[in-house]
Amino acid sequence: MDLKDANKHLELIGTSILSIEGIKYVAVVNDKENNNPNDYALEIGYNKDVLKILSKDLSNNNNILFQNPILDIISKKSQQLVSSRFKDGSDLDKLEGIQFKGSSGFFNYQKGDVLREGDWVSHYRSGLDYGTLGAVIKLKNYPNDYFFISNWHVIMNSLGKLNDKIENYTTKQAIGSLFWGVNNDYYDMAIAKIDLPSFTYKGSVVNSIMKYKDIYINMDLNIYGNAKTNAIYSKNAHIKIDSNGKIYKNQILTKNISVSGDSGSIVMNKQRDSIVGLLYAGDENEFSIMSHLHKVLSNKILSYTYTNSLGYTVKMPAIEFDYIILK
Repeated sequence: MDLKDANKHLELIGTSILSIEGIKYVAVVNDKENNNPNDYALEIGYNKDVLKILSKDLSNNNNILFQNPILDIISKKSQQLVSSRFKDGSDLDKLEGIQFKGSSGFFNYQKGDVLREGDWVSHYRSGLDYGTLGAVIKLKNYPNDYFFISNWHVIMNSLGKLNDKIENYTTKQAIGSLFWGVNNDYYDMAIAKIDLPSFTYKGSVVNSIMKYKDIYINMDLNIYGNAKTNAIYSKNAHIKIDSNGKIYKNQILTKNISVSGDSGSIVMNKQRDSIVGLLYAGDENEFSIMSHLHKVLSNKILSYTYTNSLGYTVKMPAIEFDYIILK
């Protein structure tokens, strides 16, 4: 199918399919049945071990709808899909361009076990995840300050409030204060203001944010600070985090490019002259996941409020990205 239809079908059934146990992602990918880069499919990625268990539940059931047992599981487990066309799953096998991929593991936030001093940050409150200081950044509307970017689940989470202390996870030295964050269907992102006395940071300035239209399947990406490079598998994927069931939409799915602890890393093109995404999860076997950054870093973000899990009302400031500094 063409790209427009593939994206349409993802929006139509992606979230409902992800509600099924064992499904990891639903993504727009190149169709495996041909070598045409302009022919796309909707791929349903599943955990092989869980689907084996679910298959046993159907083994004594003679009412098999489809030749493909995964389709049968999806049709029986999904109570109601978004569109009446797919409401009982009976038309799903007739839709051209559906393919399946089994893999081990689940997607989870990539907090770390082995720490490298100076690279790892966390919220001061115990129990929150820790991860990577993605990059030092400058904001246009706060020109006299330095900031760093990471993930919401690393330095903010549902407990955080503005001005909370952010520390080096290894040394427990306070290095900054929580300044801004967003965690919605599309982003897991937070920014801290660096509070170290007389802090200066010199390096290469990068202010190019790759536009969505310029990102493509099989494009090579590189994590800043990591020599490993790998290709984009899908630039429009709905994925599910196993630990809390949260679904993120319109994500970049790459062949594995990360390890535990890489949450919060800036991801760039292979030439390292343009910012592509912010890494936050992976299955540590086959895939890594990152959010697109073109909208959030290319536009002024207006102030907004939300209430955290402790009942505090947090008013996020308006921000406008200027550039990142690469060592």
